Amino acid sequence: MPRIAGISFMEGKKAFDLVAYENPFELGIFNYGEDSRFEIKLLSPKGLEVFIEKQILKLSRNQNKRMRIDFKKTEDFDIPLDYLSFKTAVISFRINGNFVISIGKDCG
Repeated sequence: MPRIAGISFMEGKKAFDLVAYENPFELGIFNYGEDSRFEIKLLSPKGLEVFIEKQILKLSRNQNKRMRIDFKKTEDFDIPLDYLSFKTAVISFRINGNFVISIGKDCG
């Protein structure tokens, strides 16, 4: 399943990388620019229960943080994975309203 696993951003004094790790499931933010606040919002299909360690982070210049993520299917999960080549459930996160990063988990 295609997904965005990493983003690198630089504009003016803002510079950071976002990385999705799938073993273990973590979201990494590497802040190389000025002190910044990162707001993480879940974009998830119906039927997935998602845990994220923190949804708002304040990182100083050159500070890094990796947050644990976990998710599992619930009874409401209705995506027909049997028809896909890769039986992967994908969750995405919107960072600061502009950036989307995704993590996939094999559910086959």
